[in-house]
Amino acid sequence: MKKTMLSTCVCAALALTACGGGSDRLDSVQGEPPAPSGPVQTEDGQRFELRLRGSAAEGYDKLELPIGAVRVTANGAPLKVELVQDSADVARADHAHLVAYFYVPEGADRVRVTLQLEGLGGYARAEGSGFVDASVAPVTFEAPVHELALRGRAVVQLDVARSIMDMGSHRLLLPNGVVNY
Repeated sequence: MKKTMLSTCVCAALALTACGGGSDRLDSVQGEPPAPSGPVQTEDGQRFELRLRGSAAEGYDKLELPIGAVRVTANGAPLKVELVQDSADVARADHAHLVAYFYVPEGADRVRVTLQLEGLGGYARAEGSGFVDASVAPVTFEAPVHELALRGRAVVQLDVARSIMDMGSHRLLLPNGVVNY
C-alpha cells in the first residue's frame, strides 16, 4: 500500500513538473507534511518556518552542515524559536530542510533572522570525503512580516558552488546565496 501511494505521489509530482505546474511549495515528496500556505496562528503569535536549501551542489553526494542556533528578533526583542534539526544535508537541491519555527507576535512589522551554522560538517564526493568547517559568520537577514505571511516561511538558499572553499585538508564554508520568502 505504501509503495502504491509513494508511486502515485511521485508520478503526480513528475506530471506537474512536466506541465510547468511546479511550485516552491512542493519542497519534497518524502512524507514530510506540506508547508502551510501562510503562517499558522498560535497563542505565541504567528508561526513561521525557517528552511535551508542547497543549490549549485553538483558533484556532492552529501554536504552535511551543522546548525548551531537560530535567533529571531522584532524591534530588538527576542522571539520564541523552536530548533527542529541540528544539521542539514544541502547536497539535495530538491529539498528545503525545515530548520526551525519562529513565532511573531501581533503588531511586529519586521523580523531579523540569524541562522548560525557552526562546528564541523562533512562532505562526500566521487573523489573522496572530508570535513567542512562551518564555524563562520552567521547568515542574517531582515524580512517584512507581511511578506513572510504570504507563504509562511523563509528559505535560505545556499549557493554551494560559491560557498565551499577547498583548503586542501578540509573545506571551509563561506555562506553565499539568497533568501526567499
